[in-house]
Amino acid sequence: MLQDTTDSEGESTTTVVQEVRSPLIPEGAHVMTVLINHPPGAPGYPPHRLPGGPGFGYMIDGEMLFELEGQAPRVLRAGDAFWGAGGDVIHYQDANNRTDIPCRFVLTLFCVPGQPMLEWVNEDELEERKGLRVSMSPSIGGHGDTTAAAASTHTGTGAATTSHESGYARAHQWRAATRGLVLLGATAMTTSDQPQSQGSISITLTGKALSNDLLLADTGTIALTSLGDHADARIHPMRVVPMPLDMLSDLPAICVLGRGMTEPTQLRLVVELTARNPHTDTTSVMTCKYDSVLLDAETPLVLLDFELQHGELRH
Repeated sequence: MLQDTTDSEGESTTTVVQEVRSPLIPEGAHVMTVLINHPPGAPGYPPHRLPGGPGFGYMIDGEMLFELEGQAPRVLRAGDAFWGAGGDVIHYQDANNRTDIPCRFVLTLFCVPGQPMLEWVNEDELEERKGLRVSMSPSIGGHGDTTAAAASTHTGTGAATTSHESGYARAHQWRAATRGLVLLGATAMTTSDQPQSQGSISITLTGKALSNDLLLADTGTIALTSLGDHADARIHPMRVVPMPLDMLSDLPAICVLGRGMTEPTQLRLVVELTARNPHTDTTSVMTCKYDSVLLDAETPLVLLDFELQHGELRH
């Protein structure tokens, strides 16, 4: 509720930006006010609780995707106030809703002396309590619904199949696997049983964050004459856009596009991503393989979900 005590431009004003019923505030609480800044595209803090007591916030700049257990996600913008109960309630998201600008907000937290300000929620408990999580409204912030009951995947032949997993489950699995990781590099290794003398291909990795299409990596143009057979595999470096991978709302897609082909071409494709967690100083290598990607003049474009088939962690 917004309420100005005066409409005179020459006088001081008081505006009520939030009213709540008094939540439980622990006796002898330690009160802390913090300023939080999320860079563009930042996923924010992992799911957590405020074990000591409630938190009250105010948006200063940018946009935040805010989600509490039992409430639908919503986008908060500069000038909006918000609050979250302490104790058992899970705080799912405080992500930057924009990939082009930072967001800043101030939080006042009530904490029990000697207890941590935040308590992380593990994957097992998230799974146990998933029934308490509310789907995103189709009209939130002008973005599309990211919790559709079904999603499409694509096979190596370009034929689409229907996934029985919800969009939410797919997004949850991807974010769990890539939590805290920032994309640093990518390569594509592709071979052909019968390399052609004409035509070319290009390979791109794309993603979607809050209904915004993002280009993550691309190889540029690869001449079919440069493709070796399975015994002579060629590795093609991909140009990448460094970004947090867990901000994606679904699995990234691999797009293989053929140009100027005169004969059908069957490719074997391996895409490898290198990402780093700046908080733990570790590097993860994620690999996805397809043994049969068929391109021809009738079907020059194939879309493939990046399904993690191999993962390696390096310090």
